[in-house]
Amino acid sequence: MTGDITANRIANAIRMKDKNKTKNFLIVEGITDQVFFNKFIEKSYCDIEIAFGNLNVIAVVQNLATGGFSGAIGIIDSDFRVINGEIFGEGPIFLSDFHDLEIMFISSDTFSDVLNAYNVEQKLASQWKSYIDFRMHLFEIVKSIGHLKLINNRNNYKIKFKPDVPDGKYIDYSKFVDIKSLAYLGDKELIDTVLKYENQQAKINVDRKTLLEDIKNLDKNIDKYHLCNGHDFMQLIALALRKNISNLNSNAIGHKQIEREFALAYDSRFFKTTNLYSKIKGWEQNTGKIILNC
Repeated sequence: MTGDITANRIANAIRMKDKNKTKNFLIVEGITDQVFFNKFIEKSYCDIEIAFGNLNVIAVVQNLATGGFSGAIGIIDSDFRVINGEIFGEGPIFLSDFHDLEIMFISSDTFSDVLNAYNVEQKLASQWKSYIDFRMHLFEIVKSIGHLKLINNRNNYKIKFKPDVPDGKYIDYSKFVDIKSLAYLGDKELIDTVLKYENQQAKINVDRKTLLEDIKNLDKNIDKYHLCNGHDFMQLIALALRKNISNLNSNAIGHKQIEREFALAYDSRFFKTTNLYSKIKGWEQNTGKIILNC
């Protein structure tokens, strides 16, 4: 179980691997991050370790630094930190340019590259003029989900949007998105779906009426790239491919497969334009250590 993997355990494992002090380590949150960065690390100098969550990434890097290990950096999702005005200064730990890495993938030409593989152009063109229009449509839906997640984050309502374990059951997005038109059915349907989500084991200290009022009063002038969660985007893309836009037999497509395909398709042309890339290269220059191969 990933919940049993502590930061101290991961840090000690890294020390054991690097007895000869010849390796640097890139600490990431999860499997998609590992798939993505594995393309870009210089493997003769750097290994990747999954810490299973942003708090563990921070704790692992701090644990190593406290013990005098200077060859580790961490990468975590920005989440709502920019929107909430949080100043992040936790040592050699760098944030994604946008809410998460997946939004970085989606915001590049990788979006059309991945969808092209599913032969979607004809069906997509019948509803939207272009990939850009389709992406904008999905962004509008994910923004609505993001508003609810931001309200939950700011008010500590303890609403869960995903399972506690990787193989757990996820929210059914078709409960608030029409599978034929991919139209958003509304905030009420979204809230009802989330509140009825079977993973809500802890008591939620908020009701539907309050959440609707919170959404109504929320300042919507928010940067969508920092508001929207890429995992929601991947769920919608998987739903669209299964039910709406693909000409192939796409019934078995899941969001995890889509996330992996985006992570693999996003190449160095796009990565080199990001602030994240610049920060890692800056760290390399300042320390004389090597992480990236590009």
